[in-house]
Amino acid sequence: MRKISFLFLSIAMLTASLPAQGQSVTKKQDWAQFYVFEKDNARVDKSRIKAVLMGDSITETWWGKDSTFFKDNNFVGRGISGQTTSEMIVRFRKDVLDLHPQFVVIMAGTNDIAQNNGIISKDNILGNLKTMVEIAKFHNINPMLCSVPPAAGFVWRKDLAPAQDIIELNKMIKEYSVSVGIPYIDYHSALTDENGGMPKEYAKDGVHPTLEGFKIMEKILLDTFEKTDFAMDNVVLSSLKTRRSIRSYKKQQIKDEELLAVLQAGTFAPNGMGIQDSWIVAVQNEDIKKELIRMNAEILGTKSDPYYGAPTIILVFGSNPEKWRNSVQDGSLVLGNMMNAAHSLGLGTCWINREMEMFATKEGKELMRKMGIDEKLIKEGLIGIGALAIGYPEGEPRAPKPRKENYFRIIK
Repeated sequence: MRKISFLFLSIAMLTASLPAQGQSVTKKQDWAQFYVFEKDNARVDKSRIKAVLMGDSITETWWGKDSTFFKDNNFVGRGISGQTTSEMIVRFRKDVLDLHPQFVVIMAGTNDIAQNNGIISKDNILGNLKTMVEIAKFHNINPMLCSVPPAAGFVWRKDLAPAQDIIELNKMIKEYSVSVGIPYIDYHSALTDENGGMPKEYAKDGVHPTLEGFKIMEKILLDTFEKTDFAMDNVVLSSLKTRRSIRSYKKQQIKDEELLAVLQAGTFAPNGMGIQDSWIVAVQNEDIKKELIRMNAEILGTKSDPYYGAPTIILVFGSNPEKWRNSVQDGSLVLGNMMNAAHSLGLGTCWINREMEMFATKEGKELMRKMGIDEKLIKEGLIGIGALAIGYPEGEPRAPKPRKENYFRIIK
């Protein structure tokens, strides 16, 4: 009974401490600081906003030092001094969604690293950024994530040495951006010095850029928008028309972020009933590559490399067709998606056959195990659909053959 009484007393005290409906809230009570842009949000012309720049005091200072940049490009700044990613999530609706911009450019994390609201892990900082990205996408706003600008120290937290934490967080932000196909805006590389901070000419206090520092950031941001605007002008058709099979590759290995982007594109291929029956394995290990080359060459009846010396081989597997009738079709679409994605990134690919025969053998199944494929899938009859040779093209591809006449017809 005492516990129940205590519960009711606690609820009563909490209720009494909350503002009543219509009661004003003081600035001190407004934890997320909705009040900062309340009037600006009410009077801004929402039909002209290209992008909201969401952030902390760095974004706030940016507006103060060069508001013309914002006005000339139809950007609005929504930076609040001292804020962490947690506070930005709370005000994301009022300061971003309700303004209906085409884009939101999120630069946040400095104050999380500075522990303004207490200790927060880098995983959770990234989680907050992911949440904002996902909310923006759900509302048809195109998100962009920025690197956290460099800082070797914080004037308000002299006990911290944040340079390495910022570098590690930026690596995570970049990997996530690439994995979901959104722009990553790298201010850090352009502003940093040998100590992982910013030189005096770029930031007198080591954190907030000078006008010179902001001018560098402005160029990077506008270059990103130029590329993004171009990409949105439907270069998909152009990319489809210019892709060619590449049969000669440079020895240089492709970048991890390029590989991730290609693999991610494969996962978004159309698939029957949405069951995602395909499995993708990217091989860069030289020993496993040698086994693949030997097995494929034996079936082909050649001593040459069927993968044309590509630095990476991507294998696509699917269920036994007796288990899923569309496994070959689904896997083929995965391969096609990855080929087109690779071409759009400046990479070359060639579709390679004979994987079905290779992985039907006892040796092929042992190789599956070596590559870490689930034993249950192997016993259920997992098949090889095909493979891609992928890398940087060596030389220019051959010109396309003319399209045959009567390739298609339209019946109305």
